[in-house]
Amino acid sequence: GSEFGGYVMTLPGVIRPYWKLPEWLMNKNLRCRIKIFLSMNGELLKSEVIESSGEPEFDARAEKAVKAAAPFPKPSE
Repeated sequence: GSEFGGYVMTLPGVIRPYWKLPEWLMNKNLRCRIKIFLSMNGELLKSEVIESSGEPEFDARAEKAVKAAAPFPKPSE
């Protein structure tokens, strides 16, 4: 439902403080998509890059930020 959608929208803000990029990657306008699997308590069960940026270092840092941000706020029922 929309409540879950609202929860998902909060996640980038939770992850962003852990997102560190070296200067050489910052200005490249790269994007990658990571699928995350959370437990009912917000613990990170698994994460996988489902859409690579084409830059392995960027993808690795994105996944590292996700892992560093865990555990996430507990999703509502």
